[in-house]
Amino acid sequence: YYYADQGFSLRVSAPITNDISTTFRYNYKELKYSSDSYYKLSQPYRRLVDGSPFLQSTVSQTLTYNTLDSATLPHEGILASVTQEIAGLGGDSRFYKISGRARGYYTVSDDMDLIASLAASGGHVASIDGSSLHVFDQFALDSNDIRGFADSGIGPRMRGDPIGGTTYFTASAEATFPLPGVSQDSGFRGGFFVDGAKDGFFDGCTAGLNRTGKAAAKNGWAGFVADNGADRLTVRDLITGGNTAYGAIIRNLNTLKIQAGRYGTDRQGILAVGNGYEGLYVENVSNLEVVAYDGRYPQFSGSVNSGGLTIKNSQDGIVKNVRAGNNAAGNAAIPNKYSGIYLENTVRMVVSNSVLSGNGGEGILVKSTVPSCTSLNSLYLGTDATGTAAVPNGYGGAWIDAPNVNVTGCLASGNKSNGIVFYENATGNIKACKAGTDKTGTVALPNGNKGIAIGGAKDWTVSGCVLSGNMQEGISTYRGASRGTVTGCQMGLGAKGEKLGNKYAGAWIGDGSSSIEVSSNTIANNASSGVSVSGAFNISILGSTITDCAGQGIAVYGGASEVLVQDIVIKGCKYSAVGISGANTQKVDVLRMTSDNNEWGGIQVDGAHHCRIEDNVILNYTGCGISFYNGAHDNTILSNNVGCKPGFPTQAIYTGWAAMGAWGGASKNTFGVIGRGNTLASGSQMGVYLNDDSTLGNRVRGNSMYMTQGLGIDIGGNGPDSNDLTDSDSGPNRKQNYPTLTKGFGTGKINIAYRGAANRTILVDLYSVDPSRDAGSEPGKAFLGTVTLATNASGIASGIFTASTAGLRITAVATDSLTGDSSEFSINGTSG
Repeated sequence: YYYADQGFSLRVSAPITNDISTTFRYNYKELKYSSDSYYKLSQPYRRLVDGSPFLQSTVSQTLTYNTLDSATLPHEGILASVTQEIAGLGGDSRFYKISGRARGYYTVSDDMDLIASLAASGGHVASIDGSSLHVFDQFALDSNDIRGFADSGIGPRMRGDPIGGTTYFTASAEATFPLPGVSQDSGFRGGFFVDGAKDGFFDGCTAGLNRTGKAAAKNGWAGFVADNGADRLTVRDLITGGNTAYGAIIRNLNTLKIQAGRYGTDRQGILAVGNGYEGLYVENVSNLEVVAYDGRYPQFSGSVNSGGLTIKNSQDGIVKNVRAGNNAAGNAAIPNKYSGIYLENTVRMVVSNSVLSGNGGEGILVKSTVPSCTSLNSLYLGTDATGTAAVPNGYGGAWIDAPNVNVTGCLASGNKSNGIVFYENATGNIKACKAGTDKTGTVALPNGNKGIAIGGAKDWTVSGCVLSGNMQEGISTYRGASRGTVTGCQMGLGAKGEKLGNKYAGAWIGDGSSSIEVSSNTIANNASSGVSVSGAFNISILGSTITDCAGQGIAVYGGASEVLVQDIVIKGCKYSAVGISGANTQKVDVLRMTSDNNEWGGIQVDGAHHCRIEDNVILNYTGCGISFYNGAHDNTILSNNVGCKPGFPTQAIYTGWAAMGAWGGASKNTFGVIGRGNTLASGSQMGVYLNDDSTLGNRVRGNSMYMTQGLGIDIGGNGPDSNDLTDSDSGPNRKQNYPTLTKGFGTGKINIAYRGAANRTILVDLYSVDPSRDAGSEPGKAFLGTVTLATNASGIASGIFTASTAGLRITAVATDSLTGDSSEFSINGTSG
């Protein structure tokens, strides 16, 4: 480019004391710019060419302090000055500028005539009306400031053009001495010097927008570039939009401060004036700050083909009080095509107190294969700045694919997809966040998919979160996620107990997930199950409360195995408290669970096998308390209280048609063992119900049944059965014959007669009977003992049992030790 100026200056000076004087100046200048290579210029210089000529009118005042002992070769003394300058009395410039410089002299050696001096200077310029500064308004350092540099050779550059800076500092140390053979009067002396300068402050400029600041006047590549390995750079209130590529690109710096600014919008931060790629791209920078200034937020929005703010291969950074993907007020979207903020291979970054909403992709994406030590704190991801209205991100709130990331106190709601995703490489913690509600946690603000999604991540914890109101699950794990904990969360409830159910389960643990603990959570009001476990293994669901879900309290299916359900309270669910289903689902343990008022019953096992159902309490249901069907096999049911609370067996709390049951080919299940039987109480119907010809080998032993009306064990559901001679009939449990009891001779004696299959070992368990019931096939109330019989070739066996007292009404159940089939209760007998 070509540059020319002309003008005039008026000056008046006056002494104040012997050492202090003042000077007043008025300067008027016309500046002209032209170019034969316009499109090779950076945006600031294009603007100078477009707007040429410019007029600059300034008034300044300089205060000078001078104690030098010589004006030509000082040996002692100080020369210092401070200048204030104001532009705005007409012309095109509007600024206030202050600068100062000082140099002191000291004679080190009179004999050697060795003189030392120290000097420093600095300055700052700022707009006085909020308008952008012109290049010629700013400081441009040269050889007069730092020896060895060309004119404007120090400071920020854009596409190679010097654009000056708003703040600078210089320092110099020097020692001079006479040169041998050179006359002192010649003015030549030898010297050593060290000079230094900093001119890295860029304030209040516009790049890529026209003079109105509302429309693009695009650069061919980037609006602002800093890529020279400088030590420090501060960029304040940069307005850069409408550029073909980047709004600003800054690389290879030791310290970078970004203060306020608009990257992809107009000056007011209301309209999109998008850059082709990132609003700000930062790479290989240490000690990074992207922060607000004087109440003005950095804004990264409107990017046409990329994200708002990208930071790569950088470390030790703070990003705070940012707007990305939305307007300056944080209440409406100005979308970036992809992420609001993208961190790649960064270390020790903190992103906090920002509104990252309205983006086409995620609010924030963190990606790294090495420990990142990243903290995301108090972010709004998918909402406005008040946290009460949705400003959706198109993909999700946060996507984390990096080790050692902690997400704390964030609001991830209102997004079109998931609230927060921990993916593949992610490790770390998600703590005290809300996903699916507003800021208060009391009103639903749904994510389109899940509140939190854990996709293949390992070594993670989700704690103290409100995961409610989402269109799918509150939290979901998939792609083999493992070694995780979900604890202390609310799923389907608001922060104050409001009914804010998720449209699917509260938690879904599936797709190969393993070694996950779901503990101490409160789960309610979900449109499906409270917790679903599908195709996962080594899963623990502990110490939680699940209420009022439209499906099962806990659903385990799809080949899940090694699942522990323990110390859970489940109430008011539409179906069963726990449902275990699938022929390839196995090794599910339900221990110390309390089921109350779940409509279909306590525990349903549909085809699953090798499950343990122990020490549970099941109350108030209309179906079957514990049921097995569709081929469920080799399951163990021990020490449960069905229809009554522990210690209160006569106080039935039960409205179902059976306490326990097996049908549809359910086989080889163990309903109690001696010493660990179940306690069953009911005001009607059956204790244990067995049905269908393929339902075989189910052992019913050691249980205490307090049924006031129905049968204790009903095989076939048609009332008391009759024995056949050889026990060769078919049916549930092969319609195992029961023993015949008669009063024996001697105190407490009772005779046992059995007839069935030949050469079998028959275990006869004897029980006392509730005397208040009519004589017949009453259920056994208290286990008394077992007599082992061996049938002969004719299938006949007999034995004697001695009760503790005479006149005791006794019943018995026979179990074939070979087939595992147990019979109904026998007709009562009375001890002698």
